[in-house]
Amino acid sequence: MTRLSRSTALKLAAALSFLSGAYGFIASLPLLARGMDDLNRSADAPPYFVIMASFVLSVIQIVAAYGTWQNHRWEIIITLLANAIGALLAAPGLLFAPTPDLWWSATTGLLISVVICVLCLWRDATKTVA
Repeated sequence: MTRLSRSTALKLAAALSFLSGAYGFIASLPLLARGMDDLNRSADAPPYFVIMASFVLSVIQIVAAYGTWQNHRWEIIITLLANAIGALLAAPGLLFAPTPDLWWSATTGLLISVVICVLCLWRDATKTVA
């Protein structure tokens, strides 16, 4: 059985981070257009702070994905941090999401962020000598 190499894991993390960031960017735009007052008063959307933080993290994920693909150390750290913060922002949605669509979105976002973090921390297998 072959084990996933570190460079392959980083390329997968970069691709997932880019796709997650692009989706978050596109999904945030209509919500940001509604404005802070409308979002904070509505019962069918997350708070404005979560939307704004998601938008900023999405831009960071898109930019950091390129450096992660190129195996740049600082970009890997930025990708790891952006996805860890994204997972923390999505976690309350598991318990407090007002609609099933938002619950599924929070669950999917959390799982993808955790997978990206695991892939960023992936190490090559070490040979053990018996």
